[in-house]
Amino acid sequence: RMMTSQMDGKLQDVLVDVGDLVVAGQTIARLDTSDLRQQELEILSEFQRYQAEEDKARAAGALADLQVASFRAGQSQARLQRIRYLLDQAQLQAPFDGVIVEGERRKLLGASVRRGDTLFRIAQVKNLYLVLQVPERDIRSITEQSEGKMVLLSQPGQTISFHVSNFVPMAQVKGDEGNQFLLKAIIDVPPQVWWRPG
Repeated sequence: RMMTSQMDGKLQDVLVDVGDLVVAGQTIARLDTSDLRQQELEILSEFQRYQAEEDKARAAGALADLQVASFRAGQSQARLQRIRYLLDQAQLQAPFDGVIVEGERRKLLGASVRRGDTLFRIAQVKNLYLVLQVPERDIRSITEQSEGKMVLLSQPGQTISFHVSNFVPMAQVKGDEGNQFLLKAIIDVPPQVWWRPG
C-alpha cells in the first residue's frame, strides 16, 4: 500500500525507516500542525464569543441579534470541525501489520510535502514469491515443475528451496545480457521473521 500525504505541510516527525516492522494503527509520521493549532485556538475563541453574544441577545429578547449570533456560531463551529479533521489527517498511521519498503527517514524528515505525495510504501510479509530472470540459452531446460534453491546475501550459509509456478513466454532485452525470460517462483518454506520484501 502506498501511503500519501493527506494535506500540504512539512514533515515534523518520521517515526519509521525502511525495513521497520509496523502494526496496524501505529503512527508512522506527523506533519507540522503549529499553524493549525493556532487557527484552532482562534476559531474556538471566536465560537465562544458568538455563543456569549447569542446568550446576551436571548436574555435581552433581541431575536434578530440572536439569529445573527447563532448563525455566526454555527459558521465557527463548522470551521472548527474542518480544522480538527485536518489535525487528524496530519498523522499517518499504518493500515495493517507489515514492513516499510519505501520511505527513508533521513530523506523525509523536515521535507515539505503536498497533498497526494507518496511518503511510504508498506508491504505485508505473506504470500512472498520470487521473480527470476533466466537467460534465453537456459530457458529450454526449465518447466513449470522445475525446482531450485536460492541463497540470500545476508545468510549465505542457508539455502531456501522454491519451485517455478509460471513464466512469461516473452523475452525482454537486457543490454549486454541478451534476451531474458521472467519466471515466477513460489518459496517452499514458511517466511522467516527476518525476511523483508522489496
